[in-house]
Amino acid sequence: MVLDPFTALSLASNVVQLIGFAGTIVSQSMQLYRSSNGALGENVELQTVTEDLMELEERLRFSLKRGNDNEKGAGDEKGLEDLISGCVAIARQLLMALEKVKLHGSKHRSWKALRKAIQGMWSKSEIESLRNRLDLYKEELEMHLLVSLR
Repeated sequence: MVLDPFTALSLASNVVQLIGFAGTIVSQSMQLYRSSNGALGENVELQTVTEDLMELEERLRFSLKRGNDNEKGAGDEKGLEDLISGCVAIARQLLMALEKVKLHGSKHRSWKALRKAIQGMWSKSEIESLRNRLDLYKEELEMHLLVSLR
């Protein structure tokens, strides 16, 4: 069977993509297998930052409840409270998505690591989307706080 040059190039390209994808899956499953906490390093960092952000928002809520008694501040506080609520909701979704791709247990760890690596690849766009939405909330919160300090 003889292939025309474009078909052969297309086939070779698909094989290279498949090998790259398989290499990524194997690499991530090895990282999961070897990690002490069952998560990829990038996910651990994202989880730590998200949890820290939730703690900061909790402190901000507390300071808002103690805060301003003037009428102008009340409207500002309502907008800030809404932003905080939205940010916390996104942060919780992100933490749940990260927990789903975390490796738990020690029985059949190698197969579970492979399965979680594949699941992580499928969930990557969801996690990235939640991260981007959280970044938007963070920027809006920063702007709101900066304006309220004036």
